[in-house]
Amino acid sequence: MTITNLSQVAFCNSPVMVRIDLLTDFPTYVPPQKNTRIRLQLTTFDINDSLVETNVHTYVLDKARVSNEDKYVSFEIQDYLKNDLVRKDNLNNVDFPVLLYHNTSLPYIQGMCLFYRYSYYAYDETTSVAAINVTDKAATLGYRWRNEQNPFYGSFVGNANGFNISQTPIKKYAEYIPYYSKQDFVFGINRTSNNFVVTTQVIPSKTECVKEPLLLIYLDRNGLFQQLTTTGKIVLNTETKRQESQKAFRDSSMINTESTHFKNTAIEEVFQTYTVNTGVMDESMNALIEELIYSPKIYLIRFYGDRWTVAQQGITVDNNIVTVDNETITVDSDTVTVNDIGYYSTYLQVPVTCIDSDFVKKTTINDKREISYTIKFKETASKIKNQ
Repeated sequence: MTITNLSQVAFCNSPVMVRIDLLTDFPTYVPPQKNTRIRLQLTTFDINDSLVETNVHTYVLDKARVSNEDKYVSFEIQDYLKNDLVRKDNLNNVDFPVLLYHNTSLPYIQGMCLFYRYSYYAYDETTSVAAINVTDKAATLGYRWRNEQNPFYGSFVGNANGFNISQTPIKKYAEYIPYYSKQDFVFGINRTSNNFVVTTQVIPSKTECVKEPLLLIYLDRNGLFQQLTTTGKIVLNTETKRQESQKAFRDSSMINTESTHFKNTAIEEVFQTYTVNTGVMDESMNALIEELIYSPKIYLIRFYGDRWTVAQQGITVDNNIVTVDNETITVDSDTVTVNDIGYYSTYLQVPVTCIDSDFVKKTTINDKREISYTIKFKETASKIKNQ
């Protein structure tokens, strides 16, 4: 697969249109031939490291012109792309893309993109014409701003770096959080599901001492994982959903009210919420905060304060089956090197959603003070689920 620029990447959290111009592609099938139809065959797939297509799905879409004045036919294909991007045939219980944070190496990330191609031809009751093939397309869970045109049939307006501003955001980095990372598209030939989007380590030029840091990892508008460190106050709260029913007794006067409950109580769901203050940040971070609120997937990484103190010898084969003394085992342990000493050793990764519906952009001119945001998140899984 050859992906050379961002115009070949579809963002399937926005409409993805395939517009077929009849005058250009099929000049003999133009008005007043009202019965002209277009048949589009869409194929989605992954590509492994051996350049073999896997998880292949094919869809056939058929559409006619609405009226004899139409000189084009358009198809919306984002739902097909999105469905096949987040679900794989061999891993039905995994919601892609998936990220597993690691404190001694870069995070494990899989399923960032999907490849696809399509072909289409025109036909009527008696004849049809040869199909036109369109290949070398990729899709992510990104989205387009309203001022950006669909790159497949118009000019592409926007910045390829994922920010709707001219300068690079000035981020803050916590002193003891290891292995900050970033993701980028790698354009070129022989792109696969593993090398089109790459994850590289970020070495902060400056860090800050933060008492209770929080690392937010989320999909930005390009469909790539972005990282943001908060340095402000964090408030944890629980939302509990109960179901209660009154007990009935034939003679309540005979009941010991000190030990007997007169109600049946069932805890159905308990959700944890996080009210997070970002801490003071540069105005250039507004774009990241806006993308965080819109993000379709967010992970919250909490650190418990414990830090590595000594190097530990271990095995760095993660989730691979190996044979030791004729026994087949799975090894999943780490090597803590001297470079890891001093960094946080314990953490918790939590999938969350942002439950704030409003975003009021702050600026140094309008607010006349230091910029910070308070954002509320909710865990996606209940702590207790009895249903």
